[in-house]
Amino acid sequence: MKSLVILPGDAPRWVADHARHLAQRLTEIGRVTVVFSARQKNRSLLPGQPGNGSVLGHSVAGYPIWTGRTSAALGLRWSSKFTIIVLWPGANGLLACFAALVARLRRERLILDIPERDSSVQPLRRRAECWLLCSLAHEVVRGAPPSADVQSRVVLMLCGEYDEMARLARRAAEGMADSAVSRWTWRLQVDPAAVDPLGFEGRRERHLITDVGDPTPELLNAADVVVADYDAPFADLVRQSVLSGGAGVLVGHPVAGRVARCHDGIWLAQRDSAAILVALEASTGDAFDRPVPVAKMRELTERVVETISDMELVG
Repeated sequence: MKSLVILPGDAPRWVADHARHLAQRLTEIGRVTVVFSARQKNRSLLPGQPGNGSVLGHSVAGYPIWTGRTSAALGLRWSSKFTIIVLWPGANGLLACFAALVARLRRERLILDIPERDSSVQPLRRRAECWLLCSLAHEVVRGAPPSADVQSRVVLMLCGEYDEMARLARRAAEGMADSAVSRWTWRLQVDPAAVDPLGFEGRRERHLITDVGDPTPELLNAADVVVADYDAPFADLVRQSVLSGGAGVLVGHPVAGRVARCHDGIWLAQRDSAAILVALEASTGDAFDRPVPVAKMRELTERVVETISDMELVG
């Protein structure tokens, strides 16, 4: 089974991360191509950061996740069984409508994925495009409205039994600027035998939570960014965070001083609190412009996958 994920327009990073996660989930049931209709323009790349290419990454099944450009959205591609068009307030509505028409003419099952509900008054053209897209789609999956705590992002530090990692986390939180501390909620996962890393006062104390024991799926799902020592047992959880639409930082990697970001999207930081803070800011990018936290975006991805599975069963 082939699936196509189309991003009509210059997608912000949170939309691209959502598309990456959706593609990873869909590769469990078939081949996937992600269409980025906008090319990078005047955007600087850090060392180790990949530019545009024909492959987005490798899937959990071992196959590459292919990428396409505007020509693929306009129909110059192989047919797929499912076409998912991701819409956001800044998307190119005209291109989305054309891609939807092409999908219906090819008898592909069309799904609209709308992560953000735009409550503002839309111009007539925008409303007409939305009406046409919804009428062409077989299914429309809409995201939840923004929550009150959207400005707070969760960073999960997987310290385990590493006392030094816990101390680094404490120094990183203490070194965060006053203007930035309210935007983050720090969760420190520690082994019961580890030294208690708490020791915050005032503005730091209410933004830090200690979780004793192994990291649970609920804890990992709620994290916008996961940080761990590269040589620790939890290092693979950082990769899983990136694959599921979040961000990840590995601390203490041998090449962290020369490469900022790996090809798979994981950021590297030296074993230093200042380097960790820089990596956190760089890895999350426009996280604070995201309408809903990563956890809600992950729920939306699962709803899209469930919709496709139901349509596949119906035939």
